[in-house]
Amino acid sequence: MYHPSRVHGICTINNTATASLGRFMDRIKGVMQAEKQDGRHSLNKKNLSKFAEAYQNRTEILQDFNKKINVDVLLIAGMKSKYVQDTETIHKEMLPGLCSMIKV
Repeated sequence: MYHPSRVHGICTINNTATASLGRFMDRIKGVMQAEKQDGRHSLNKKNLSKFAEAYQNRTEILQDFNKKINVDVLLIAGMKSKYVQDTETIHKEMLPGLCSMIKV
């Protein structure tokens, strides 16, 4: 986090703290192909390619949580979501009293 003095808390929804496996990018590429075939152009290709590059270059942040985050964190995940286990793992790694979790 570049400016921790400007942040009072963090709220995350259906998050994952692992490195990219590429499955998400495969789905986005599929959507792009479908739009190309249908003739629709609702996604900005330049922004999407920047997002894809940033997503693929991300690293696992689990071990750095307690060093970099010193504000309150609220983790929200759906009970049937595939991200529940990742959310629980993040909650266990955070310092006690700093992190709360809501399962909807």
